[in-house]
Amino acid sequence: MGIYDRDYTRDEDSYGLGGSQRRKASGPGSWSVVTWLIVINVAVHLAEVLILDHGRIGTASRAEVFSGEVYLLLTYQFVHADFFHLLFNMLVLFFWGYQVQRMIGTWSFLGLYFGAGLFGGLAQILYSPSPILGASAAVVGVVFGLITLMPRQVVNLLLFFVIPIRTAMWKIGAVIVAIELTMMLAQDVFGMTFAGNGIANVAHLGGAFFGWFWIAWVMPWQRDRDAGQAKTKRWTQRFGTKRVVDAEVVKAGEAKPKEPKPFVSAEIDAILDKISQHGIHSLTDEEKKFLEKQSKKLSRRVDGKG
Repeated sequence: MGIYDRDYTRDEDSYGLGGSQRRKASGPGSWSVVTWLIVINVAVHLAEVLILDHGRIGTASRAEVFSGEVYLLLTYQFVHADFFHLLFNMLVLFFWGYQVQRMIGTWSFLGLYFGAGLFGGLAQILYSPSPILGASAAVVGVVFGLITLMPRQVVNLLLFFVIPIRTAMWKIGAVIVAIELTMMLAQDVFGMTFAGNGIANVAHLGGAFFGWFWIAWVMPWQRDRDAGQAKTKRWTQRFGTKRVVDAEVVKAGEAKPKEPKPFVSAEIDAILDKISQHGIHSLTDEEKKFLEKQSKKLSRRVDGKG
């Protein structure tokens, strides 16, 4: 049994709440960021219905944002037109969001989610002066983030929540883009109206583009930057000025007591912390090889073979 098989090395939220030690945890303190986003969206909608009597505040329009109310590009993501608008977005976020968060880590997920919402919202208000609302751009960004992470993964889905289909992830993305472009052209170019009239298709397409961009470009850049910083740190430690940390005074002629060898080294701890914060995909090839090598050594030590 190697390091990857042990509970404490699994990705954050590998049991939905952050590992085997959290399987029995409950309450807000143990919620993942996806759960928090769902709860906040539902709470805002209930406040609109029960307190504001369906009055909407926080939507974003071109005139408002350009007049300085830039914060509306954030608040509009928590405002929904009706219950079914909210329900659809939260269902998609529930089924896709947890998987993405487990794969890329909490902070990268937040960057993906809100980045897609901001970019999609900005694209929509540049395209149309009409007010926008809803988490759709952010949710579509999450969907395309997962599609980019595993494009050839075959999944089983219920089309329109009724028709079962089995297809590759990249095909789902292609169909979504095709539908959004068709609806946008039908409404804005040919003047056609139908049941979906008023949907912010440009916001959806903007969110989809950002989801792909975040996974395909931003995260690799972050990984390469972290790898470069790690190499610089190692070079400094080997050839640069060395500092004495936590020095211990030992009397002359007195042997310093031998400290027990740590069960898990500081280097492994640092890598495990990185997995917990940013997901296993954030590791460089060098870090993955090092972790695998140490896994074998640790296995022999636990089994009494080394």
